[in-house]
Order: sequence, then structure tokens, then C-alpha cells
Amino acid sequence: MDIRRIIIIFVVAILYALFSQLEIDALKEEPRCETYCPPDEFGGPMCMESYDYAYPAYPPTREKYIKREPGIIEETCPQEIRPSDNDVVTCMKEKGQMKYKYNQYGCIEKYKCDYCSKPYTQDKSWYHFHVFWMSALFALIAIVIGIMLPTKNPINEWIGFGLMLGGLITLFVGTGRTIGELGKMWRPLIILAELILVIYLSYKKIKVK
Repeated sequence: MDIRRIIIIFVVAILYALFSQLEIDALKEEPRCETYCPPDEFGGPMCMESYDYAYPAYPPTREKYIKREPGIIEETCPQEIRPSDNDVVTCMKEKGQMKYKYNQYGCIEKYKCDYCSKPYTQDKSWYHFHVFWMSALFALIAIVIGIMLPTKNPINEWIGFGLMLGGLITLFVGTGRTIGELGKMWRPLIILAELILVIYLSYKKIKVK
């Protein structure tokens, strides 16, 4: 076993995978929550990362009366303004986020249905879409070059293996970064396509003696 062959293959693969992901990050900036939902009187920045598992954000329940001193019972929040259950559910259905402002006693002073997360989640979904397909493009370039390199020179063969391995790593990293954002129907199809690609390259380039 030639140790130089192994070193060159893995160095080329790792460097190409690092280069491709760094280049993708340089070309496509990830949306930031504070850009869409900056801090305000309701707190923050607060963003919904996904609506797949969204649920109504009801305000916390509390005892209506509290014992301030021995023998003295007062209403907990006599001036509190609370949204109705219908307001909370409607906000969630319209892809808003119910936010509350509390006073020093923990009582709600204001509330609002904030829709700032809606463009954030849309842009983040497009960001992951672009990251996946850019990773696939970088992977395809590396794999094609790796296959087309003439193998008469052993160095070319080693570099070709390194580029193909780097392309596969790039594809796997891109998939790992975005798989949670892809549709449920697409996830198994993408994994199956990557499995077929690995099997194809194995038959194409690996010679068993």
C-alpha cells in the first residue's frame, strides 16, 4: 500500500470539500433573525424557525388571586390585557407569532401578532434550497473532473480519486445542512440518488484485483 496515494487522495478530498462549502457561504448569506425581527418592547430577536410544528402561543396561566400579606388577598393582575383564544389561534393560522409585554409584576401590558417571521422562514427555506443545489453543482464538477482525468499517470489517478471523494463529501455535507428543510417526499429520493451515485462510482473507478 502506497502511503503517498492515501495522503494525496484524502488531502485533495478534504481541501475540496472545505473550499466548496466556504465558497457557498461566501456566495449565499444565511438569513439572520435579527434582520427580520429586531428587538423591540416585546423582547427579541424572536423568530419562528419553522411552521411545521407551530402551536398557539397562549399566555401563561396564573392564579386569579394572590395572598400578598397574611389575611390580605388581592387580584393578581386586575388591569391585565389578555388575547382571546380565537386571537391566538388566528395568529398562528396566519403564520404570525403572538408576543407579549409584561410589567414588573409579570402581568401582560400589551400583546401583538407579529408577522416578521414569515419572510424570515421563506428566505431561510430558499437559502437551504440554494445551499443544497450549489453543493450538488460543486460535487458534480469534482466528480466529472475526477472521472475524466487520464489514468496513465498515477498522480492523475490519485487526484481523480481525491476529487471524486471530495465531491461526495461536498454533496453529503450539503445534504446534511439542508435535509431538515427539504420536503418529506424529497428526502428519501435524494438519499437514494446519492446511494446510486456512490455505487456507480464504486464500479466505475475501483478495480478489484
